[in-house]
Amino acid sequence: LRIFTNHGVCYTMNIQDFSTIFNESEIHESFHRFKNEINPEFEWTVERGYFTENASYPARFVSRGEFHIQLRLNGKDGDNSCGSMYIFMHLPSEIPTVFHKFSILGYGSRSTVFIRAISQRTSNALRNYSPEVRKCFFDGEKKLKFFKSYSMAHCQLECLAEATLKKCGCTQFWMPRGKTTRVCRFSEINCVNTLSSEQHKVSSFYGCLQACNDIKYEVDVYLESNLN
Repeated sequence: LRIFTNHGVCYTMNIQDFSTIFNESEIHESFHRFKNEINPEFEWTVERGYFTENASYPARFVSRGEFHIQLRLNGKDGDNSCGSMYIFMHLPSEIPTVFHKFSILGYGSRSTVFIRAISQRTSNALRNYSPEVRKCFFDGEKKLKFFKSYSMAHCQLECLAEATLKKCGCTQFWMPRGKTTRVCRFSEINCVNTLSSEQHKVSSFYGCLQACNDIKYEVDVYLESNLN
């Protein structure tokens, strides 16, 4: 699927259908086109895992498994000032955001990427404590406007979008926005950049916490050879 990030156009794989990610009644209609036509079924959540044994999407993580991806760029689409690409690691229930970790790969090179998935689970016995005490949210405890399920990255993104709208009267093209919210013009870029430079302070102000049940990714990138 092709979506937008703060770095530009992003092609993402193994992601859930956008109707299961976004609150379509709230989000701007331009986001409705991000559909996963091949795998639209809702078969998995980070809290419950796969709904049935036969569920096959998102693709399951295989210990010590490997796969190969060849990224091709047409010469006419290249830009000498942009000598690298960004790879985001995110859950199938999330869109890649500025708050996700990313790795950088150079054009014309062969690299090996080692990915380690770390599952974090919190006992239901801790539901009796407030989120502020346990420092995390269980599913359903904090509602987001544009996203159906909670994650810290989605919460941070919504907070940054809301703060940008309040200060600048618009949001950036890659941010989730309401039905009548406009995209910022080039003349408003200074206002936008001021907030973007303080994005982590903004998200902390809005009280975003980790999800109590989560999967995190650790990524190491090794350059094998330069193909140029």
